[in-house]
Amino acid sequence: MDISSFDDLLQAARMQPEPQRLLFVFAAVELPDDATPAQRARFEAGQGGALVPLMCVDKTPQELASFDALVT
Repeated sequence: MDISSFDDLLQAARMQPEPQRLLFVFAAVELPDDATPAQRARFEAGQGGALVPLMCVDKTPQELASFDALVT
């Protein structure tokens, strides 16, 4: 099965013979406080930075009907 969308992921997880859990980690990109001037310039140009976790969600495939159900 090709997984090319969130709905495909949910369908594949539901089809597994063993119970599945889906762990989602949401992150943001931030510029570290000790960034160099070059790192700041790259960050302002849309490159670099550090990923900072915002939250984690653990669900079964049956608990999610769609991506909208996950984020709302």
